[in-house]
Amino acid sequence: MSDRGRLDLIATRIAARAPRPEGDSSVITRRADPRRSPLSPQQLAAWRHQRDHPDSTLNNLPLRLTVPGPVDVAKLFAAVRELGVRHEILQTTYRVVDGVPVSTVNDTLEPRCEVVRLGNPPPADRSRVVDDAIRSRAREPFALDAEAPLRVTVFELEDGPTEVLLLFHHIVWDSGTFAVVTAELDLLYAGAVPPPQTLHYGDFTAHLDDRRHLQRDLDYWTNRLTPPPRLPFRPLGARQPLPLTGDRHDRSITASLRNGLTACARRHATSKFVAFTAALATVLGRILPVEEVTVGVLTSRREHPATADAVGDFSNLLTLRIAATGDLDRVVGAVEREFRNALAHSSTHYETLSEQLPQLGNASAPAAFDIIVVFIEGDLTGPTLGHPTTTWARADNGGIQFPMVPLAIEVFLRERDPQIQFTYSPSLVDRDLVLAIADALETTEGRQP
Repeated sequence: MSDRGRLDLIATRIAARAPRPEGDSSVITRRADPRRSPLSPQQLAAWRHQRDHPDSTLNNLPLRLTVPGPVDVAKLFAAVRELGVRHEILQTTYRVVDGVPVSTVNDTLEPRCEVVRLGNPPPADRSRVVDDAIRSRAREPFALDAEAPLRVTVFELEDGPTEVLLLFHHIVWDSGTFAVVTAELDLLYAGAVPPPQTLHYGDFTAHLDDRRHLQRDLDYWTNRLTPPPRLPFRPLGARQPLPLTGDRHDRSITASLRNGLTACARRHATSKFVAFTAALATVLGRILPVEEVTVGVLTSRREHPATADAVGDFSNLLTLRIAATGDLDRVVGAVEREFRNALAHSSTHYETLSEQLPQLGNASAPAAFDIIVVFIEGDLTGPTLGHPTTTWARADNGGIQFPMVPLAIEVFLRERDPQIQFTYSPSLVDRDLVLAIADALETTEGRQP
């Protein structure tokens, strides 16, 4: 494979939308017990958080669909129920059995589906009424031991588009899941039948050997992150409760910002993700008293081809340690080397590594980094429900980003309405600092050496 081809694969992997470059040719079969399976490291992190904070909605993933025409509610709810039957993880609850958390499939468990009629509010109030209704549902916590990890709510107005909220719990979700749900929900809504699902998330969990490369990966991360550099965000006081609520600032990506990213990536024959992360590091180095930063990134563990059609969380966290001083072009090269080395030591999940390295925290509250970057390039389509111009957005659930870090930066570099979303804990990060980072990023990527 050419260097350019590898870079393209790396760029898509960071968006958790493609298998790892090396692939996986092993044989996976149905697990011995089709009703139960152990939790994956990803699931364990989400489950532990919900156990310790049962009222938390930090793991709620709310997807808001704006449908420009009528929605056949009966067909939609039937499609959702069939989606749950096809993917047993959507019929799964999580409980402790003999001191060990396990997942249990319940054939009679269905996603909660409901209709909320909003009437015909005055035009001046319409947007607020809809936003408030969606936010209210998005903030309802899940009971993982008793209910399905998916809820669907249709919000009906007497005059105007139909809003649909798909609310997933992160214990079943990653970006690859979005593609599966999008394709199958639209097929089922149209009355078509997708190909049968033969393998499920629990089968991959049973097959997973998360400790096969543990020592090799452990040696690398011990050397790289002992100790990890920290950003000067406000520290938690000894008696201050763990922050579970947050604010969000959305910023449109300007033409100059997009062009600057493209020019920087082309100049270094690298990905726009690498260019953006390097720009972020230089910005932090200019506006904060730091010489190094650590940035968390999400990657995909969908190594096996069969995972392409599976619903579940196959993500992993990697930590990039980056020098925050010097010109942008030098930092770009450093980020690319750091990312390649991190990928080469990504066979072990962050949660598993944290058992041996307490300085990492854990996957639901990582301590190795203060900022997480999610970078998705290109148009990521969502369910259309029979209307090609249906749009989607990640609704605001009032929480900080999963995993629990002071500042999350999500880049949606799409053709229409490209955006950067900054989600942060106001108890740890000043809003003025978030705005300063956003302002500085707009002028950084295009700088020449």
